Amino acid sequence: GQRGRCDMTTYAIRPIALCGGPRDLSTYTYRMNVGTGCTTISYVWYIEGSQPKTIIDTGAKAVGGFSNQLTSLEEGFAKWGLKPEDIEIVVLTHLHTDHIALGSRYKQARFIVQKKELDYARNPHPIDASLYDKSLFEDLDLVVIDGEKEVIPGISVFLTPGHSPGGQSVEVNTVAGKAIVTGFCCHLAT
Repeated sequence: GQRGRCDMTTYAIRPIALCGGPRDLSTYTYRMNVGTGCTTISYVWYIEGSQPKTIIDTGAKAVGGFSNQLTSLEEGFAKWGLKPEDIEIVVLTHLHTDHIALGSRYKQARFIVQKKELDYARNPHPIDASLYDKSLFEDLDLVVIDGEKEVIPGISVFLTPGHSPGGQSVEVNTVAGKAIVTGFCCHLAT
């Protein structure tokens, strides 16, 4: 495979927190912990220094459980001298609504998605149907891959099913070493 190979191209990962708010922990722990609260944040991950300009996931709006808008997409990108239409590649960790909601805002982008995820999102099991909205991804310029692939030098994707059937993680070479952006729900238990 490609993971672990030496590539001198390095980047900085810049999180852009768009919205967040209280959710039920069971949303992220596969129907366990019902009634236990947690706070979530929806991010776009800008890969500073990437050519073509690359981000991970599209971000979400303050709806559907994300009750607080932290910053607008335009304000988040302006911090890095960008606009959404400057983005050329969007790597989609998966197609749940909170990771694809703002896809139409990236007018020049190609969207990298795993075949297993796209197939499932088009025909999800009824228990997962509310997590997918085909209208958010069907009109995008999708680049469908199957498994591990180098997106651009120093940025690769690999299949990591679990949170969703065709989820993928993104390996990014950074100055500090390799970093993995999962797009999964991470919980910091205290």
